[in-house]
Amino acid sequence: ILKQTREEMERERLQAQAEASAATSAKAGAEMSFEQLNLIGKFKAVEGVLDEDIRPMLQMDGGNLDVIDIRPADDGKTDIYIRYLGACSGCASGSSGTLYAIENVLQESLSPNIRVMPI
Repeated sequence: ILKQTREEMERERLQAQAEASAATSAKAGAEMSFEQLNLIGKFKAVEGVLDEDIRPMLQMDGGNLDVIDIRPADDGKTDIYIRYLGACSGCASGSSGTLYAIENVLQESLSPNIRVMPI
């Protein structure tokens, strides 16, 4: 019984070490600013915020959006090009209220240097 208990304790210790190591790696990635991320990192960060905060609201009204491109601008900003889908594609607020809401959420969540551009 003692041998089994020690083996179980060792497994738990190794699992705790692995979890701590993974948490440290994730924290290091989370500490990078949006501007420091590569294109894939920026895309994942933008998609994460959109999935969490924006898409549910758009989908309630029968719409959605796609991120088409992310490009650095000459003025130091990051331009995020989006395409509205479904009901959003013909909605007048897509170029005003909805657009500003999307931009504000991304700026607050990721970087104040984000600019959203509808296509």
